[in-house]
Amino acid sequence: MHISQLPKSPILRRPPAPDLVIEEIQTRPMHPRAGEPVWLDVVVRNEGDAAAGAFQVQVRAPGLMDQAAAQGLAAGRQMAFRSLGPLWTNASDSLIWVDGEVDHQHQVPESQEGNNWVKLALHLDPARR
Repeated sequence: MHISQLPKSPILRRPPAPDLVIEEIQTRPMHPRAGEPVWLDVVVRNEGDAAAGAFQVQVRAPGLMDQAAAQGLAAGRQMAFRSLGPLWTNASDSLIWVDGEVDHQHQVPESQEGNNWVKLALHLDPARR
């Protein structure tokens, strides 16, 4: 009896690629009040298995669009973008939606392109009287 072996199937592996995500958006002050300015700190992480080249991070809210740039980010590392804004709030505001997006210009070819943004519900304490 003769047993012949089938040729081995090649294992397809994707090439290493970065994967930029916004890990969190922090506000300063931590408990903002209506009618006062709010600064935003954005933490970006590269969850991929390769370094990312130059990219930008952007925050948007009613009356605000600000961005900052980075030259790159190594795989597995994180980076904080401090003091974006300010977001000027009105005395009557109680909730403001803030959008954050990393690599919004698609400069970095990533393993996942659909996870680059977050939406933050910013609840404001009542204005001072």
